[in-house]
Amino acid sequence: MFLVLMICLVGSVVAQDKFLYKPRVRNIECGANEVFECIFSCPPQPICNTRHENITCSTVEETCSHWCVCVPGYIRNTLGGDCIPKSYCALPCSEFEEATDCKRVCLNETCAGIGGPNTCIQRPCEPGCDCKPGFYRKEERRPCVPLCECPEKRYSDECLNKTVNNEFW
Repeated sequence: MFLVLMICLVGSVVAQDKFLYKPRVRNIECGANEVFECIFSCPPQPICNTRHENITCSTVEETCSHWCVCVPGYIRNTLGGDCIPKSYCALPCSEFEEATDCKRVCLNETCAGIGGPNTCIQRPCEPGCDCKPGFYRKEERRPCVPLCECPEKRYSDECLNKTVNNEFW
């Protein structure tokens, strides 16, 4: 009788222990610039081309799920892709511009400053779009244009003698 009672008592304690401790999530190795966290599915993890969208969640979730998420300052380049620095996301540059981690603001890169001294304004480094070689901004915050679209050069010899699609300018 004592033996049966002891077995029942031990079985009861083991059964209670089983329910007292929440199951542990296995240690999953995350990739570079990732950490393993419990997150909700809404809002979803941002990716480069959705990082500026405001997402509103219609329902509040009760439980989270464990996933590898990007560490602060990093973002996924694509859905399920790698975590990259936020500044590496492709910028919405025009066809005559190229993305850069440290945007330049130089007077000789504007239409009005063509041929002038290479004077650049010192600003804190930030990602942006620089003009490709041979292209200039009509104004500081405007898209880059070909040289011959600059009002200052439109009627210059180099632009008047230039052909585009077999048409003279």
